Amino acid sequence: MKSEIHLFLIWKNAYPMLDKIAEDISKEFKIMKQIEVVWSKEKFSNNLTQFYGTKLPPNSFKEKHCGNGPFTVFIVKDVSPKYEDRETSKGIKNVNIRMFDLKSKYRAWTGGGHKIHASNSIKETEHDLMLLFGKYIREVENNNWGQLQNKEKIIRNIEGATGWRNLTHLFVVLNMTVEYVILRNYEDFEKDDYKDGDIDILTNNPEELLFISRAEKIYFNKRRVAYWIRINSQKVYFDIRRIGDNYYNSNWQETFLMNRSLAKEGYFILSNEDYFYSLLYHGLIHKHRMSEVYESRLLKLSRILKIDLPKFNSNEEIWIKILITYMKKNRYLITVPKDYSVFFNKLKVFDYKKDILTQTFRIFRTILVKLKNKIK
Repeated sequence: MKSEIHLFLIWKNAYPMLDKIAEDISKEFKIMKQIEVVWSKEKFSNNLTQFYGTKLPPNSFKEKHCGNGPFTVFIVKDVSPKYEDRETSKGIKNVNIRMFDLKSKYRAWTGGGHKIHASNSIKETEHDLMLLFGKYIREVENNNWGQLQNKEKIIRNIEGATGWRNLTHLFVVLNMTVEYVILRNYEDFEKDDYKDGDIDILTNNPEELLFISRAEKIYFNKRRVAYWIRINSQKVYFDIRRIGDNYYNSNWQETFLMNRSLAKEGYFILSNEDYFYSLLYHGLIHKHRMSEVYESRLLKLSRILKIDLPKFNSNEEIWIKILITYMKKNRYLITVPKDYSVFFNKLKVFDYKKDILTQTFRIFRTILVKLKNKIK
């Protein structure tokens, strides 16, 4: 098997065993870098939250257990990786057992618990290197570290700790840490700015994406998915959607992620086919009427996909027929969005998956809005 880059992270409270661990690591792997990292005290808990993808407030058990002082990272090369299934904190996973078993041994040496972190797979290495150092694996392999020397101490918070320089900076990090796809309107992105509207993004791990991006929720209600992220000192608005939220059929959402591709601009977008039919669905089901902008994009995509359209005369019935045919062919159901702020155009839907709770909630909200307006 091809050699792999991995890393061990020794938290401050495991430092009494640091030299012994370093010696043992060197027996199994080639140590490429040994770096001591210092996070600022005021950002330590936020950095932990972003790194682990779970909410860890100041003075959490995790912070007290690991210590909030300097920590050491060993970046290693495994020339003979071996993978097997192991029970992890996230269930049974196929992991590099050379890394996994050493991590377990070092945790026992340091009194148990989680004072030692290690990457179990290449994907996790990509995640950790990007967040800790803003580096790709290829940069590590090519020793592209600028002036950073081995066994040097660096003072830096996690990537994005003070906000994002631009959209590119955000997506570079997301690309290495979480699966996502932009649903539409990326044609409107400007490289260093995005002020108009919001960005619709789908992920299979919304909690991790929220913590990594440092997204802030706009509305208290958990059904609303509107957030803002600070980019270049500005608030950029995102709708962060998840598989199973009924914005689209969940099987279709999984297909979106499976078929996604990396655009030359540096972010993941839908395949042309998924973009065409999801935009068609959005324009018909989530809007009162199809916009001219969407129609223009659909016509352009139809030519790329060589979809045979009847003579087009801005007749919505044609679009409805194309959509329904596609949905039936792929056994995708039209679904009522759980996010009640999303319009659901029942007048254009012949058949859809019933969701009594969501539909009742929508009716109740409509009544409340009407009452509120009447009182005003």
